[in-house]
Amino acid sequence: MMGRNFISCAKKAGRVSCLLALVLVCAPMMAHADSAEIKYPKDWWDPLILAEYAKGPGYLSKETVFEVTPHPTNAEAIKTEIPYLEEISKTERSDETIQLILKENRNILLVPFMDDGLFDSEKNPLAFQMLMKADKDAAYFVMDLKQKIERARPSQLDSNLKLVIDNPGHAAYPSGHSTQSWLIARILSGLDPEHKDAYENESKAIAHRREIAGVHYPSDSAAGRELSDKIYEELQKNSDFKKDFEAAKAAFVASIADEKK
Repeated sequence: MMGRNFISCAKKAGRVSCLLALVLVCAPMMAHADSAEIKYPKDWWDPLILAEYAKGPGYLSKETVFEVTPHPTNAEAIKTEIPYLEEISKTERSDETIQLILKENRNILLVPFMDDGLFDSEKNPLAFQMLMKADKDAAYFVMDLKQKIERARPSQLDSNLKLVIDNPGHAAYPSGHSTQSWLIARILSGLDPEHKDAYENESKAIAHRREIAGVHYPSDSAAGRELSDKIYEELQKNSDFKKDFEAAKAAFVASIADEKK
């Protein structure tokens, strides 16, 4: 019963606290503008996402500042990343992949880890609560950077790129799915080092599916992992996180079967 309650709570929280699972909007094309000047306009931002962002992070202070590697220019993206996205849109959109994309677009990013047997919330309530709180840090700081960088979505540069889902109501860089799922993977790897590869592979698959969907560039995914590494490093200096992490680790029960190692 407790596990079902936690999962139910997670899915409800995904509609409220996970910024990237909130209401999505489809951004109009900007074919009339010079591609070098195209950014994600401030007035296209989803107000629900901005309201959630205003609530702040989980463990860390709003004053914490993170930087990531500068993203490729629009011209660079058109030359290299857009052709890659066009190619995988034709070669990697199986029915199964599309269903996963749709599921990951609706739910908080702990759900794929749970559904794939990598994390058991019923056996690990302390870890679950810690992960949910840390997810707020990832969501906050990725949105903070998105607002500063304002990178255009791929379909703004290429109106012929077909999307699996509507463009999210926020800018592209860094990828929130990559940032949030990678932080989950880093924390789970700290709790259960033996299965580090499984956790990280799950995160990379989640991020890559956003590229298959056409809503993120590969460089968005890479920047998300970079940002998560920096957030995780900062979390390890936070006394509240350290206390919660040690308590969760002492009680942690790994759920990955031997054949998935």
